[in-house]
Amino acid sequence: MRRFFRFIVLLLVLVMVACIGLVIGTEPREEPTPTELALADSAGAARSLASTARALAGEATAADSPPYESMATIFDLHAAALQLPDDATEPPPSAFSDTGNDARESPSTSPSAAPAVQPRDLLIDLALSYTKAFNAAATAEPGPARVLASVATAQWLQARSLAGSMGVSLPSIPVPDAQYDGAPACPVDVPLQRDTGLEGARLAVLAEHRAAYAYELAAARAPEPQEYLPRMAEHDDAASSGSAVLAQQCVAEPLPAVAYSLTGDFLADTGRSLQLLEGAMVETYADLVGVSRTGIVRTWAIRRLADTAQHAIETGAGQSPATGLPAFPGIAADEYPRLEEPGR
Repeated sequence: MRRFFRFIVLLLVLVMVACIGLVIGTEPREEPTPTELALADSAGAARSLASTARALAGEATAADSPPYESMATIFDLHAAALQLPDDATEPPPSAFSDTGNDARESPSTSPSAAPAVQPRDLLIDLALSYTKAFNAAATAEPGPARVLASVATAQWLQARSLAGSMGVSLPSIPVPDAQYDGAPACPVDVPLQRDTGLEGARLAVLAEHRAAYAYELAAARAPEPQEYLPRMAEHDDAASSGSAVLAQQCVAEPLPAVAYSLTGDFLADTGRSLQLLEGAMVETYADLVGVSRTGIVRTWAIRRLADTAQHAIETGAGQSPATGLPAFPGIAADEYPRLEEPGR
């Protein structure tokens, strides 16, 4: 009996030692950051959008239907760009995930009885996706914020194109204009200074002044100046709002120059030069999102990214051959993720 008791005690000790070793040898898994969660959530949303777009492509019959397959490829690019390298972070359940409750189906609906996918389903999912991405870009770490803002802008442009083909109201940018009361937050007796951390915002304001000057010059030489004056005024307004944003941070605004250097062929091909200028403005604001701190400057940059991307599309700048819409507004094509071909 005593020998049996010793055996039981020894067995218990061995089990305890094994458990302690297991606990000590297992490294605790780090919790994902809010930025990582936002990236994973947006990546899952993009994959769901691609699936919906391909379902619509398979059902489309009209020759003039939206290019759903090309849209799906763009959403695949979004998912690849947003996906974390280790693929370890799972997005929380949402309307886009397989585990979430799909707003289009009741809990009692079986897969076989599910209704066919409709264009409005894609439009609804797009609105949910780009709104989440815009919100995440406002608070994410600078580098990922640039990608989130670019993806959100691309999906918003896709939603506008899809809404136009459906004959419904075009969605507005779900990013408010930067709010400021016009008075700097610093003491009135403190002169405004230059802040190296906000140099990107100063450069963006200068770019707006330069763009307004280009349109003013184009209007002065055009037989019909009204074609250029509205856009000149919009760039002037953007420069003013950017200067007010800087003033809120106690940063001196960059004063406009009397004249700006333009490309040598500006007068020879004004239309093309203005297209390139608008495309460069999109890159300016995408870069500003990627270097700015969270707050009013970041919000202003995100709003201007969407605005300038829309105008660039209207002027024919930065369009993709397939859909006419860029996959990543403001981000160069050589930075796009490479998608593996099926079967590789």
